[in-house]
Amino acid sequence: MRIPDRFVIEDGAYAMDGGSIALNVRDPEGEEHDIVLWQHMFTEQINPDKMPGRLYFDKILIPVREEMESQILTALREARLDEAIAESKRSEESSEWSPGVIIGDDIKEYRSKISESPKAALTHLVRQLIEYVESADYIELDRVLNTD
Repeated sequence: MRIPDRFVIEDGAYAMDGGSIALNVRDPEGEEHDIVLWQHMFTEQINPDKMPGRLYFDKILIPVREEMESQILTALREARLDEAIAESKRSEESSEWSPGVIIGDDIKEYRSKISESPKAALTHLVRQLIEYVESADYIELDRVLNTD
């Protein structure tokens, strides 16, 4: 599998499942790809297709601290946002939020970014994904799940 060296980020979402982040990107040839960081809060129920706290590219599990992971993170750091697409999708999302209790700071922060602008929301998702994949917690969760 080849990881493109550049992406245009078209859309993204933060799931209320424990923190999954999904990004829809397009490479320079126009091919669409999905980048998903599965939630890392609930590790008891392990689905081999959705390993908690792990990064996937087009549904393929990316090995921790190997070249493909580095290529994805580099491409995300240098990616540009397709603001026209993002603007229409994010404006729909911000109108869907209803008043209620916000349980976690992560949700609160994401919601504030959505209110700020579509660009801020997508930029936030990309930054959160990169920060987690580069963290010691990412490596530790992989170690714990692979020793069972």
